[in-house]
Amino acid sequence: MGTEIETVIVGGGQAGLAVSYFLKHAGREHVVLEKAPQAGHAWRNDRWDSFTLVTPNWSF
Repeated sequence: MGTEIETVIVGGGQAGLAVSYFLKHAGREHVVLEKAPQAGHAWRNDRWDSFTLVTPNWSF
């Protein structure tokens, strides 16, 4: 028999990776499906050059 996975996350972008993080810490079996060769591909490659992640480090 095959392996049973209780949750499938479609997309390895910011939201998909965040959900994966919390599922992992909750001990839930899951898999992330991503069409690009790496997670977060759209964030790195399909956005504007000036588009950055704003964190507290940028507030100084």
